Amino acid sequence: MSSLFLGFRKFVSSKGNNCCIVNLLDDYTQFDIQHGASGQKVNEVFLPESCHSLILPSCIGKYCELEYGAGNYGKPAVVGIRFLEDKK
Repeated sequence: MSSLFLGFRKFVSSKGNNCCIVNLLDDYTQFDIQHGASGQKVNEVFLPESCHSLILPSCIGKYCELEYGAGNYGKPAVVGIRFLEDKK
């Protein structure tokens, strides 16, 4: 499922790590709608450092898809982001 890329924030953590948080606009799931949600939601997602160079001001307003893989202790985590040429 694709999301609209709204913006991002790059910063250095107190431990000295480069960080990037992106803001994505998504539709609510059918489950959320059945349980009272309406409209759309904004998700804040941490991206791995390997993706930071892909995030530019020119990406704002484009649609993207997140790629998932295994993170720490085998938990699901975002491992990549791909920008789409066309809308949804």
